[in-house]
Amino acid sequence: MVLKARLGRDDGERAVVHRLASARKAPRDVVERCRMVELSWDGWLVPQLADELRCSQKTVAAAGEKVVDVPSTLSARARLLATGGDSKTDAADALHVAQVALFRQDLRTVEPEDQSTILRLLTERHDDLVNERTRIIN
Repeated sequence: MVLKARLGRDDGERAVVHRLASARKAPRDVVERCRMVELSWDGWLVPQLADELRCSQKTVAAAGEKVVDVPSTLSARARLLATGGDSKTDAADALHVAQVALFRQDLRTVEPEDQSTILRLLTERHDDLVNERTRIIN
């Protein structure tokens, strides 16, 4: 998945976002959002953003940015066509995934899940764990 963030309008906007992203007394959600935008301007992908901010990929998607799902086969094909099959690196992969996301309009947009879906998934997982524990004990 790729986060599509617009570029900063000017140096003033970049400075404000940077200042808020590193603020200690600003509201947590504002700091997180600014950090997300700042990192996406630097080319970070959604999984990297989620790891860095210690949140889920759906949280990144719910932050208001457009998030698209780039299939791994499509990004691999773009990498092979662009480099002629050279060695695989994280930087090259990130570049090719971002290029695919920018130029392909038919990619699936990732939508945040509602609270009832999240609770249902957690409940199902809990039931699976309880059943597995019961099976092991018996």
